[in-house]
Amino acid sequence: MKTIPFTSIFAGVLALTLVGTAHAAVIHIAFHHGDATEERMNTRSAGSVVNTGVETWNHVVGETLGLEFTGFALSDASGTAAVASLDVDSGFTSRTLVSVADDKNQDFAMMDGAYFVNSTESVTVSGLSADFTSAGYSVIIYADWSDNRIMDYTLNATTKTIPATTLFDGDFVEGEDYVVFRGLTSSSFSISGNVSGRSTINGMSIIAVPEPGTFGMVGLGAILMLLNCRKCIRR
Repeated sequence: MKTIPFTSIFAGVLALTLVGTAHAAVIHIAFHHGDATEERMNTRSAGSVVNTGVETWNHVVGETLGLEFTGFALSDASGTAAVASLDVDSGFTSRTLVSVADDKNQDFAMMDGAYFVNSTESVTVSGLSADFTSAGYSVIIYADWSDNRIMDYTLNATTKTIPATTLFDGDFVEGEDYVVFRGLTSSSFSISGNVSGRSTINGMSIIAVPEPGTFGMVGLGAILMLLNCRKCIRR
């Protein structure tokens, strides 16, 4: 089975959507254990998913905020503040250390730190506006660990799984480095983890499906390509 690197797919989609997605609502969240990975996300070269020079990422630092907190104000990717809020009830934070080498880009920095949650703990986003809910949105969970851990993620009674066997290598593959929940419309959602042990959440993206009338068909096709890229990642 051939794997097409997500890097090239994402770069192509981004190029197509620069004009058409100006009105598409997006929120990015990165979870950190300490501030080293936050600094690397802001200073290293851009990756295929993370480019902090173009889009705002919300940095959630465990050693600052702790394992439980409520009401963390989230900015959208354009930098507009307080578009939603984040509540976290987590077991612990840790790092994969995949971004230690100086040549590792912002993708590696995002995939380094993580919050760990089990089935009784949760990560909740609330207060999503009509920009997200009117046409629906998708939630991408980026996750990585290295100890042959089977990691479940449950959102709205739907569970998706990542079998974490090797560390992130720079290419995002759905079902190995991230999972996607599509067709969401509620103004809030919660994510929980494993029944036995915990699942890592290294980062998240919340991507609205733009209203068709707000941009050209090229932009629409590109967004749909991104949200359904699992169909072209493996062939």
